[in-house]
Amino acid sequence: MTGYTDPYSGTSRIYDLTSRYVPYDEWAKHIKLLVRVYQRRPAESVLELSAGTGSFRTFFNLAEIKTYIIGDISLGMLQGSLLKTEDSGVSMLPVCFDNGSIPFKSDSFDLAIMLFDSINYNIEPAKVSQVVTGILGCLRTNGIFIFDFTTPVNSLSNSPEDFSEQFEEVDASFIRVSKYDPETQIHVTEFKITDGDRIFTEQHVERTYTIQEMKEILQKIPGCEIMSMLHEFESGKKAGPKTERVHVIIRKR
Repeated sequence: MTGYTDPYSGTSRIYDLTSRYVPYDEWAKHIKLLVRVYQRRPAESVLELSAGTGSFRTFFNLAEIKTYIIGDISLGMLQGSLLKTEDSGVSMLPVCFDNGSIPFKSDSFDLAIMLFDSINYNIEPAKVSQVVTGILGCLRTNGIFIFDFTTPVNSLSNSPEDFSEQFEEVDASFIRVSKYDPETQIHVTEFKITDGDRIFTEQHVERTYTIQEMKEILQKIPGCEIMSMLHEFESGKKAGPKTERVHVIIRKR
């Protein structure tokens, strides 16, 4: 890939350590339930976007799955998934790409998944629309796309604080500084990473979206049917004013 620069080259080495408290098992159970409720066709082919090192896939499995592709813009992240395939025995094919330019043909997948507020990295509504349009384009008719996003309530309720951690498993440590601007709805997280003799920084920029803002974006996308917008991890509760994380299920008409 000529001119390619891995945006998470620094954090990819320690990503699994920084995210080791993420309840992947519970998250996988929740998504399985949503698939059972909303999926109208067998989820034989699955695309997981912004999949990182493939941790979610090791907990998420359905008997009908025949093909499971994990995509991420970071080659370093995807390289970390190879060992997980060997260790878990759960198959996943890593493909490196930008979510704004989906490299798959139409009618390729029955189910698409994008979790961990990855959609919030698209700080312009037009980019959110572009990403969702591309994902719907590679779904088969009646295929569903499940994703989550964080709202301003999440950033305001969980006051950003400086955070640092030293890892005994590797010769690395990091300091994480998080700042949120309620006017622009921009949430910036900066990592200062010490990895051996190297010290460098990586900055992650996200934008929170209100439920109404996300709904308006999705309603303008051709062929997009909003099936449900759910409160956090409660499959039977609609998202509301106090919701910090929204799980969205949309269907391709």
